[in-house]
Amino acid sequence: MSQSNNQLDIFQIVPTNYPNTLLLGTKSYEINFQATNLSQTAEKFVIEFSSEGFDIEVPTEYQGIFKMEPNQTKNLSITISPTINGQAKLVIDVMCERNVTHTKKVWKIRNEIPTQIIDEAKSQTHYIYIPFQSPLEEPVPTEYDEASANISLEEARAQFDSLNQLLESSQESESVPEKELVDLSSDEIDQKLAKIARNVFNSDKEFAMDVLDKISKIELKQELLNKLILPLASTHLDIALKKLELLDDESYKQATLYKIINSIVASNSDMALHLCDNLSNIDQKDEILGKIISNLANSETKRAIDLLSSINDVSKKQHLLHRLIYRYAESHLDESVELLEEITNSETYLNLFYTLIVDKMGQAPENCKNYIERFNKKAKEFNEIDLLKNGLVILAALDAPKTVIDYISKLPEDLRNEINETLYNKLWVEVEETITKLENVPVISVYYTFNTAANPTKPIEMVHDLGGNISENLLASDFSSFIGVICPFTFNFPIFPPIEQAYSQIKMEKKKSFYYMIVPTDFKTEEEFLFIQTLLNMWFVSNEDQLKSNVYIFNLDFIPYLAKPTIIMESVPEDNLVIKSIVKRVFNDSVSFIIDQGLFKGGMVKDILQKILPPHKFKVINLVMTYDFLNNYVLFKNFMNEFIK
Repeated sequence: MSQSNNQLDIFQIVPTNYPNTLLLGTKSYEINFQATNLSQTAEKFVIEFSSEGFDIEVPTEYQGIFKMEPNQTKNLSITISPTINGQAKLVIDVMCERNVTHTKKVWKIRNEIPTQIIDEAKSQTHYIYIPFQSPLEEPVPTEYDEASANISLEEARAQFDSLNQLLESSQESESVPEKELVDLSSDEIDQKLAKIARNVFNSDKEFAMDVLDKISKIELKQELLNKLILPLASTHLDIALKKLELLDDESYKQATLYKIINSIVASNSDMALHLCDNLSNIDQKDEILGKIISNLANSETKRAIDLLSSINDVSKKQHLLHRLIYRYAESHLDESVELLEEITNSETYLNLFYTLIVDKMGQAPENCKNYIERFNKKAKEFNEIDLLKNGLVILAALDAPKTVIDYISKLPEDLRNEINETLYNKLWVEVEETITKLENVPVISVYYTFNTAANPTKPIEMVHDLGGNISENLLASDFSSFIGVICPFTFNFPIFPPIEQAYSQIKMEKKKSFYYMIVPTDFKTEEEFLFIQTLLNMWFVSNEDQLKSNVYIFNLDFIPYLAKPTIIMESVPEDNLVIKSIVKRVFNDSVSFIIDQGLFKGGMVKDILQKILPPHKFKVINLVMTYDFLNNYVLFKNFMNEFIK
């Protein structure tokens, strides 16, 4: 029996001497095949022979690849020898060379990093820039609160002139002062001058200072200056600063200078910076410098950075430094990156560095590529792995993903695994890859089954020599069926193939099938009778206890065609109706069913079989079928299938 599966209709292989007889393990059999290239082009084929239950010999010329021209035919031969009792299988797989295209999903290094991934990495900066604001000045008073409005400026000038004349007259005898002023003492003159200075200060600060200069008593002059110097500075800074030098109280001078500087720190940073050097209080000086730097940060950033060196408070200096670097980087990225090295806090350093890179990578990609490499080195050094991961994404965007993959591959294993866990999908992408390569592809797979006896007895050898055959279930001692066929007649053509094909298909569908014995003999001699008796004893009589129920044995013969497929059964009243109903159910009217009481009833063969087989376990029935059941094995299979439960 054979089964085939054609996948490419370009090759045919058929046996030219398929043995219809039982095969013996004591013999070797040469099986010949004819192979044909059905393709219209030359093909390279591979034929693989394999087996179940055979030792097999394949000539080396059929092993490997061999070429066949279009429509070329080759004759092949192999040798087989059975190793089991039952059914052995010979499998033939044929392949040919073809360019085969495979599509599979593979992970490949990205050519470039998608914008979405870059944007996500850029958003991971934790540096927050606090913009510089012009410092709020602390204005000094513009007027003297104790000034009197009871005297006009003209009157004050007249009084000052008189007093001044009196003062001069004391030095020049020729001068004659007004009569009412002649008797005034020096202290009284100073008090009057002080009063004039106070009263006119808000109207004319310069005139008030001229008046104040004429006061001879140092204590009074100092007292008055202490009150007037701050409002004087609001409009006459230079004069106020000169007067400030006249004060003896150093503490008061420092406090007043501090207030004056705070009043001009935004509007006159240069002067404030100049005056700042005169402050003796370090904290106040640092405070003023911080305000000046903040004021200059937006317009004169480099100058503001240079001024940082004057601040003594390291914390204050660092706080201003990173903000100035960020501001300066808008126009001077390279210099700003170098200034980063002055930042002492590693977290601030890395966050600001990363922010500068992601802000400027679109404008200066080459520079930023170098910077991100330096950043990644620092992040690794400071063990800031999350920042390192983001930095590697930016490097991949600026350079190439492969550059980053090569970098990661050189890291210690633990760090490499941690980074890959996060970055793998960012650096690699899963794509469908199409690969075309020359492969051997299946063309046809066919197998042939043979009934075999590995260690045959003499009767089995006789079955072989007669060209007969025994069903696989009997050879394998499988007695699960209750229907059998014995065909002890000789034909001039093989009847084994259709019977075996019917047997195999039923076995495939129901896991069991009918028994059969094909023994071409005419019972002409005593030896033939004994031979049949031995066979029946071997398989049926000696295994009677293994049979699950009574067994029907069809003594089967075949006759030439009639008008239509026909089954003839000898008259057995208790069984005729059952068989007839089966034929009717299976074939309807397409098969004729005849009950015979003459020619096909009884007979020598049936008598012999009945003598051998115990009647309490076996029932022999003569059955005749036309050749239709051989030429169309499906008819035979459908009939026998009804008895397999």
